[in-house]
Amino acid sequence: MIFFTGCSFTFCEGLYYYKWLKEGTLEHKSQIYADGNPTEPNIRCWTDDDSLMTEDDYSWLELNGWPAMVSKKLNTSFFKDRRNGGNNQVILKNLPILQPHIPKPKLIVIQWTDWTRHLDIEHYVKTSQNPERDIVNFDWKYFGNVIEPLDIPCIFVDWLGTYYKYSPDRWKDNFVSYGDSYSVIEKLMEENNTLTYDESIGKIKNEHLNMNGNRILSDIVVEKIKEININLDGGFSFFNIDKSFSPIVGYHVE
Repeated sequence: MIFFTGCSFTFCEGLYYYKWLKEGTLEHKSQIYADGNPTEPNIRCWTDDDSLMTEDDYSWLELNGWPAMVSKKLNTSFFKDRRNGGNNQVILKNLPILQPHIPKPKLIVIQWTDWTRHLDIEHYVKTSQNPERDIVNFDWKYFGNVIEPLDIPCIFVDWLGTYYKYSPDRWKDNFVSYGDSYSVIEKLMEENNTLTYDESIGKIKNEHLNMNGNRILSDIVVEKIKEININLDGGFSFFNIDKSFSPIVGYHVE
């Protein structure tokens, strides 16, 4: 099993617009959003989408985002939780909290989010000569204390390239690159692989990855997994945690 953890780019925020488009509810749901946001009717944020999401939407998202694409291409099982977003400490905590309730993964895919989401960002800005370096190094130390003791192979997807920049040498080769860039998500965004630039879903402004961006990301993650030669379990499936169990604050249950 592959365990995926990350921020809203791993949750695949906004990808469910394609489902809504296909089932004919996108226009109606967009109008609900516009009515509540008359000054910025096209700019979408998760707090509004969340109120429109159904259990079926979550299930569809689990099986159609880039983590599912990776697992289908490798014919293996996977897990990602339903929580959207978070700083890197939250992202790293996911596995130790959930581990007693899921099979031990053969691989962890960690998508690093923006370092400025650190809970103590104001403290670092006031006290550090180099907040970026010190926060990223703090997160790497946290990774060393929380994830490395689990003795599970890891690969990394970096939004802005900062976690590659300060990575311990032993992990440099485990970062996914897009062309010659380790700012993987940033580069995908710069190439307009976001929902904002997909005219098929209308005039929606959302800078998360569109379907093409998810496909590209899945391809380069698969390439890296094959490169490090992990022996994965056979058979595509998504591992479901019992919906009555809510191990993480914000974990979505119906």
